Amino acid sequence: MIQGKKASYTAEAGTTVLETGGKKCEIFYTAYTLDGKNTKERPITFAFNGGPGSASMFLRIGCLGPRRIDVDENGRSKELPAKLSDNPNSLLDLTDLVIIDAVGTGYSRSLKNSPDPFIGYDSDARTMGDFVRQYISRKYVAGESYGTTRAVAVCSYLADACSLNLNGLILISAINDFSTIHFSESNDVPYAAAIPTFAADAWFHGVLDPKYQDLELEEYLAEVKTFVEKEYVPALFQGSRLSEADRKMIASSLAGYTGLSEEMILSRNLRVTLDEFLTGLMKDRKLTVGRLDGRIAGPYTGESIGTGEDDPSSREFNLMFGNAMNDCIINELNF
Repeated sequence: MIQGKKASYTAEAGTTVLETGGKKCEIFYTAYTLDGKNTKERPITFAFNGGPGSASMFLRIGCLGPRRIDVDENGRSKELPAKLSDNPNSLLDLTDLVIIDAVGTGYSRSLKNSPDPFIGYDSDARTMGDFVRQYISRKYVAGESYGTTRAVAVCSYLADACSLNLNGLILISAINDFSTIHFSESNDVPYAAAIPTFAADAWFHGVLDPKYQDLELEEYLAEVKTFVEKEYVPALFQGSRLSEADRKMIASSLAGYTGLSEEMILSRNLRVTLDEFLTGLMKDRKLTVGRLDGRIAGPYTGESIGTGEDDPSSREFNLMFGNAMNDCIINELNF
């Protein structure tokens, strides 16, 4: 069932040998086509996750495909091992789907011992682009996270090297300007960009003052975004010229919106990194907030979640998706 309507489709999992850049690789894909339609007239959306180094199971059974993990309203599996159910929000009613694993992830591999020739911005774009251009149809590309960087690169490669224009791009959790996530002393952009997300996480975990906690999330975030735009960004721009009184006023507002302590915010010169927020929000409860999904919290294990090894949401996702992906590939797709 998709959007309340029965959808009959054909699913195929397989690999194709691709020669690109003078090297050969084997690309694993899953293709979903809606039955009873002229495939030449249907658009195709080619989708991949990011990582880098991530297989595309998160899009395949978490977002786009006709089958997904059966989760509750907070994105957590209703049972373990995770089960698959129909995805009512799949894009298959609008477009056929081909979901691809990049070389070195999932079941895609170099036909030499090393995947190195296929790793890198240009070679990755060429490999994915050469896979996509084999198909004759209206083409869309969907990327998630770092996959949005790849999607833009694939679009550029196809246009410049192959004189082939895509019909459109779908960018999910986009990251095309890496300065927006690079927290540093000389870059104020990520500190400002992160505040609405910090506020949403704090609201979800119920750690705010009732005057904020009792608001609907969208109403609350509208207020937070106005503060960021009208007060926080100008304060950061003033730097050392910001008066002590204004500095304390901004810190007080940030503390109210994010659930962090005013003392912590002042000690960091009004600039709290993602890592500091995740480990600091519920430190008193000995909990760390998830980096990939802020709705999930887990045991506090140290001062930093670093590259994600101690991310409670990453651990939970790996457990959910690993089992469900095996079920999908082996039992449903017979690969």
